[in-house]
Amino acid sequence: EFLGPLSQSLTGSEVLAIRFPAVVCGSLLLVGVYASMLQVYRNDALAFGVVALALTLPVVAAGASLMTIDAPFLCAWIWALVFAQRAVMLDARWPWLVAGVCVAIGVLAKHTMLLWVPSFALFLAATPFMRHHLRSANFWIMLGIGALGGIPILVWNALNGWPMLEHSRL
Repeated sequence: EFLGPLSQSLTGSEVLAIRFPAVVCGSLLLVGVYASMLQVYRNDALAFGVVALALTLPVVAAGASLMTIDAPFLCAWIWALVFAQRAVMLDARWPWLVAGVCVAIGVLAKHTMLLWVPSFALFLAATPFMRHHLRSANFWIMLGIGALGGIPILVWNALNGWPMLEHSRL
């Protein structure tokens, strides 16, 4: 609905409207990989090399042209990671908040995003000088913001007889 009419008038079909979000998410994924590598290793050539290597992976190439739920999910995952890295390294509040927003967006894209939270918590728990973040208010605020992404899913399912759970009945 958003880009469909524009795509129809420009190209005569809705293909552009379907593929454009995948291209944006794929591009943001690669920028996120670059930013993450740069934050960790502080080496521009290495970060660029990792992005170049990522471009050879079929899942990255497909994700940048085929619109599936994985395109926004992977984009949200990497950006949650980028901002969480920044949060623990800078010990600042704003990156925690943005990481929470990225988790919420990722949950809306694909429920598997929920696994980002225990993965990050496990990293913090396994890193002795970062364990204190698990007890910080910022970490819990990030979790709360991330959980907000599940509210529309739960409300829709409650209003529609829980079809999300229907496939798991024995």
